[in-house]
Amino acid sequence: MKKSVAIELPAPPSRSKLNGQDRSALRSWLDVAGRQILTRALSAIPGSVAIKVLVGLPSDPSDLDHIARPIINLLETHEVIAADAVSDLSMRWDRTVQNGRVLVQVRQARPPHCRLGAEARARISEVQRARWAQHRASKQASALEHAQ
Repeated sequence: MKKSVAIELPAPPSRSKLNGQDRSALRSWLDVAGRQILTRALSAIPGSVAIKVLVGLPSDPSDLDHIARPIINLLETHEVIAADAVSDLSMRWDRTVQNGRVLVQVRQARPPHCRLGAEARARISEVQRARWAQHRASKQASALEHAQ
């Protein structure tokens, strides 16, 4: 069974809004969010991971890409995930998440080198469709035999 964790955290400060000299907001967020991770005692998720981040919709949405990096760094620092283990990342603004908060879902994922390409998926899909067609034909033939 694949491991997964979910945690709601305060939204990190946007790096685009941080002054180059003033990193105290980011340090403060790392402390608060880090304590929440420690309190929850999240278990480590080995190998490649997929991360889904739902971000509470603020009145002035900034770029989502400025929110991802601090969250990933936080998860790596607290050893929830290994360094460079993120193989899938999805983010979106979400009205169901409170403004100023993020819901972070992390789960084990298939490593990229183990995934099927589009051609292989198409071949498997063709084979599967042929098997289903053969199965349906067999069931129809069986039903006809019993009807006679």
